[in-house]
Amino acid sequence: MAQIVLLGHHRSITIRSDADPRRMRTAAMPMPNKMDLTLPLLKLVSERQIGIQEATSQLSSVFKLSTSEREEVLASGKGRFYDRVGWARVYLRQAGLVDLPKRGQLRITKLGRELLAENPARIDMKTLERYPAFLSFMERSAKSGRYVSRNIGVVTVPTSESDSAIAEATLHTEIQYRLLKLGSDLGLSVWVARNDRSRSFGKEKFAEMPRLLSEVPLQFDMVTNRIIELIDVLWIKGRSIVAAFEIESTTSIYSGLLRMSDLAAMQPNIKIKLFLVAPEARRAKVMQEINRPTFSSFSPAVNEICRYISFERLSAAIAAAEDYIPHLKPGFIDGVAESCGSSDDD
Repeated sequence: MAQIVLLGHHRSITIRSDADPRRMRTAAMPMPNKMDLTLPLLKLVSERQIGIQEATSQLSSVFKLSTSEREEVLASGKGRFYDRVGWARVYLRQAGLVDLPKRGQLRITKLGRELLAENPARIDMKTLERYPAFLSFMERSAKSGRYVSRNIGVVTVPTSESDSAIAEATLHTEIQYRLLKLGSDLGLSVWVARNDRSRSFGKEKFAEMPRLLSEVPLQFDMVTNRIIELIDVLWIKGRSIVAAFEIESTTSIYSGLLRMSDLAAMQPNIKIKLFLVAPEARRAKVMQEINRPTFSSFSPAVNEICRYISFERLSAAIAAAEDYIPHLKPGFIDGVAESCGSSDDD
């Protein structure tokens, strides 16, 4: 009996290929994003022709959304989950994996069935970019100014600036929390940026995180310490910083990079492991910005001392190691990260 395990940065879902989609088992976690929905939607469509309204209803059951999640709306008044399913439909259609035999209906194509036959764990941007039709869609979108180019790695149309800002702030806080908890579970002391100490993720308050320090060990000059105190998350052992994480969840990838470059300028021989964490959809943007001449002029260059971690890959690694995280060493994070060097950008 074939199984597919989807590990997105929102939910972990086990899907039996012969199971009724309404009975798929899922862990209760935050609402899935559009990329989390592409594979489940394609599997629904593979069973029969289906309307987007019905697909949204079935997927809300698949992911076991609460009543409040089902009723959550964007600033425009459109349902948030319905909007995300709509984007998953757009991506699948533009890649040629589904078509529209009539208004509002979805039908799987030969390409869609061929992709499912590969038993993919997830349909992400790299998967979609295998299809020339999807690449053409991305390029057309970039030229029209309606979306962002594939070279940046983000295709989204926020309903409003305020809605986008709220979503980005929420994602930033979630990543911060997961990094803090992971560090604490590894037996390390942790630090959250001084101006973020009052934040919370769900019912979990940062200020109440086990092993959270009230002060960063003073091992640098005053200016350097001020920079370090504003880094999103630090893992600390004794008086040494084991790892520093900057989270880039906003459309512009700059604030964390600037802090990292300031740190490189102040401490050219720094031995701290530096990581930039961002959603996979922003990977290309992170790589593009960190390899700018501005950030490459230091010795060593920022792209040589920083490594990239996708939030999706981090979430999957945490989920896979959940039962034995306390027995892991901090170097566990190295296996999740990748080089930021320009030669590794593909």
